[in-house]
Amino acid sequence: MTTADELRAAARRARQDADALRALAAGLDRSVIHDLTALAGDRTWVGPTAARLAQAVRTARHELDEAAAALRRDASLLDHEAADLDRVAARAQLALVP
Repeated sequence: MTTADELRAAARRARQDADALRALAAGLDRSVIHDLTALAGDRTWVGPTAARLAQAVRTARHELDEAAAALRRDASLLDHEAADLDRVAARAQLALVP
């Protein structure tokens, strides 16, 4: 049987993991790819190579934005899991009280 202390420790780990995922998402938000969007436009150069680069940058930026959003969703799920673990730990602790 899992103890209340083990449940609380699992909740702490889930919150730490959630924080780590949010930090990763913030890193993606700060990616240089966001600066490349302005640099890959037709003011920098013209032609098919420039158009392909601009499209590649837009695609990469979209993928990074999606990845950051997924990390934040996963972090939120971990926060909910941690809250659930804390509730179960509290109930388990109460069950032990004579």
